[in-house]
This record gives sequence, C-alpha cells and structure tokens, in this order.
Amino acid sequence: MTNVIEVSQLYKSFGQIKALQGVTFNVAQNEVFGYLGHNGAGKTTTIRLLLGLLKPDAGQVLIFGKDPYPDDQLRQALRKRIGVVLEEDFLYPYMTGEEYLIFWANLYSVPRQEVRQRVEKALHLVGMAERGRSIIGTYSKGMCRRLAIARALLNQPELLILDEPTVGLDPEARAYIHTLIKDLVASNNLTVFLTSHDLEEVERLCNRVAIIEKGRIVLSGTVAELRRGVQPELVIRFIPLEGSLLPEPVLQRLKALPFVADFDLREDVLHVKLIDSNQSPELISILVNEGVRISEVRQHIRSLEDVYFEIMRRHELAE
Repeated sequence: MTNVIEVSQLYKSFGQIKALQGVTFNVAQNEVFGYLGHNGAGKTTTIRLLLGLLKPDAGQVLIFGKDPYPDDQLRQALRKRIGVVLEEDFLYPYMTGEEYLIFWANLYSVPRQEVRQRVEKALHLVGMAERGRSIIGTYSKGMCRRLAIARALLNQPELLILDEPTVGLDPEARAYIHTLIKDLVASNNLTVFLTSHDLEEVERLCNRVAIIEKGRIVLSGTVAELRRGVQPELVIRFIPLEGSLLPEPVLQRLKALPFVADFDLREDVLHVKLIDSNQSPELISILVNEGVRISEVRQHIRSLEDVYFEIMRRHELAE
C-alpha cells in the first residue's frame, strides 16, 4: 500500500526544548491515522513539519513521496494536495459561510469557473447547504467546525490534517463530525491525519494510532495491537463472607501467584491483572478452593483510554 506520509528519525528543538526526538511513522493511503499525546508532547510541531512550516534539525519527512523543504515551488504544490483544520481555526464572523468559502477558494487558486460549484459541493458535504448564506457569527460551534472542514475540502485534498476536530462540541455535533469523516474517507479516497484528546473518538475513527510522549513515539499500531500490549484484566464479583471482604490469607495467596501482575479490591469486586489470560480458570479454581463465593466473572475489554493511561504510567515509571 502506498504511503502518503513517511516520517523517519525526525528531530526538532527550540533552544533547550527538545520537541521531537527521533520520531518515525508512516500513514498509508486512505487510512485514518490517530496521533495521540499530552499537550506539549510534540503533536503541533509534527503538523508544522508535515506542512513545511518548519524545517527539521535532522531526519526526513516525505509527503506523497516528496520532501517539502528544499524547494518553495514544490512545497506550494504539495500544500495544494492537503486540507488542514486546526484546533484554533479563526473564521470571519461578519462573512456568510458562502462568502468565506469563496474567499478561500480564491486563495487556493481554484479556477474561477469552478468556484461556485466547489463551494456548493463543500457546503453540501458538511451538511451546511441551507446555512451557507447565514452570517458566521450566528453559527454554533459545531457548525463552525463543519465550515472549517468545508474550507479544507475546497482544494479537493488527498490528505486531510485534522487537529482536535471536535474539541468543545456537544455529543450530537461530535457524532455528526465522526460520521462526516468516515463518509469523506469512504467516498473521496481521502487520507486523514487526526490528533485528538478524545480517545473514544480515536478508537471509533482510526485504523492505526501512534502515541507520542515528550517528543518520542512510545507505541504505535492498530487499536487491537495496542490492546494486546497491556495486561488482560479479570473482574470478579463475590459474595462477602459473613459481612467481611476477602480474608487476608486469600489476599496473600493472590500476591504469591506468579501469573497475577496486580489486583485491586473494591468492595465486593476484585479486579485482577493477569500476565496471561489463559490462567483465568486456574485463578477462579484457587479462589473457590479458598472458600470465596463468586457471583460473576467477566473479562474487562480494555478501551483505548485504558491502554493509553497504562502506557503513560509505564513510560513515567521507566524514566
């Protein structure tokens, strides 16, 4: 499969601040790639490097197989194939939606005979056809984000960079944007590079994910692959013995089991992290033999949020 983005051993510093330290990842054509990390982890710096707004100290960035830095004419040509929606995207509140898009279509050098058609199509794609002649200052936050996406589609991009596309939106508006992104990828052969703090959003939209922390990629892969990298968790609900929780000898037995990585007792529910999920039957057998009366056993399906916070915790402990 063709890679739209190829980043290799990328380094970038600002004075004493090491923003990126050997970042490497690829984004394949027609996939949604999630780029996760805390504020200050290096996400915005990466986006600026992808757009050719910054030059790396070392390493290489290829967009559509080409280096965006040495030649300004080439950089401009590459940008015409990219649409961008930034987290803090300023819209002109006294323009109508149509006027705003016409203004940007001219900046994108869209042929004059195509401007009206492209503006109408972009408004239709984001569900804003009926509000195109309304003043932007009357739009909700969700409508503003949809208009920003419409603007990013005017140049018919092959790559769409979305920086926190649903930040501050209500659940209904977020759901609309999620559906819009899926439809755009499916119907326009579009590749999406997405940053977001909404891990549920990333899990819902992204084919693959990379997690960046302090300028380094600490983990990457599909959501399923990331889940396999964390310990499985068994949730056991039990009936307390004579009003008490688990007896101390049972807790000591759990601590001694070689396949138990950790456990947490919360009232009448025991959360056990296993090194190997195949040891679940043995754990249940041991608890039953110890006199524990079990009412429910289930495997906890780890969400991307679970994986993310466990990876961050491991990374912090390793430093």
